[in-house]
Order: sequence, then structure tokens, then C-alpha cells
Amino acid sequence: MNQTFDIVWRGYDRRQVDDYLRRLAQDPAGTPFPPAFDVVLRGYDRHQVERHLTEGGAAGRPDGDGRGLLGDFFDS
Repeated sequence: MNQTFDIVWRGYDRRQVDDYLRRLAQDPAGTPFPPAFDVVLRGYDRHQVERHLTEGGAAGRPDGDGRGLLGDFFDS
């Protein structure tokens, strides 16, 4: 995984995010959207992870309006 995220007091479970990004890189078509990450102590910054997925990781999997699939999910 080439992406690094800040570790914050309450953030997304680092192992879950790392595993998800690894699966996404290996098989984008077989990776479920939207991802569900637990919020834990000393996890990855949630905003950074969401930004990465909406702008980078999910950009290759647009929905009907051309935005990333996670755009609607995180904008709601």
C-alpha cells in the first residue's frame, strides 16, 4: 500500500483499511462498496481515508452520474 494516513485518537481501524486497500488494488471489481470500517482508538484519520477513497481509490469505479461510488455515501 502506497498511501499513508495520519493516526488519530478516534479513527478507522488501520488493519481493516489496509486490508481493504490491498483487496481494492488486487481486484477492484470484486471489492464491495461502500466499505465499512470500525472506528477505534488510534485509527487512521477518517477524513483522509474517505478523501482517498472518493478521489483516488474509488475514482476508477464511477456510478451513474460519473462521480465516485463513495461520493454520495460520504457526502450524505
